[in-house]
Amino acid sequence: MAGGQGGAQRAGLEELLPRVQRCVIQIRELLQHPNPQVLELCAPQLEEAAGYLRQMRDEGGSGGSDPALRARVSELRRDIRKLGASLETCATFYHGWLKILTGLTGGYTRNGAALQPEPGMRIFTHG
Repeated sequence: MAGGQGGAQRAGLEELLPRVQRCVIQIRELLQHPNPQVLELCAPQLEEAAGYLRQMRDEGGSGGSDPALRARVSELRRDIRKLGASLETCATFYHGWLKILTGLTGGYTRNGAALQPEPGMRIFTHG
């Protein structure tokens, strides 16, 4: 019985691993040219990949006694952590620029808080 259950877990893992890998590849490709729109696309994909890993963990599928599967799962976990950190860094960068540009374009309130620029406003720089 236990062997049959292990086979089912392995089949589930082998089905989920390619899904996680596809998510990781898509996120990596998108982050080659990060911008706010890309970040919005990456966040749900990263959550989807993490969800697949949680599902594998909850179903007892971390590779079991198969060293190759364990290595793949561990590598994907590392990739997802790194991509999450990259996504956070990009978001922090854009958030910082947004704060600076908001102050430059929208002005400030009497209390010193930056006013929001009008929606759709574009800023062009020269030099």
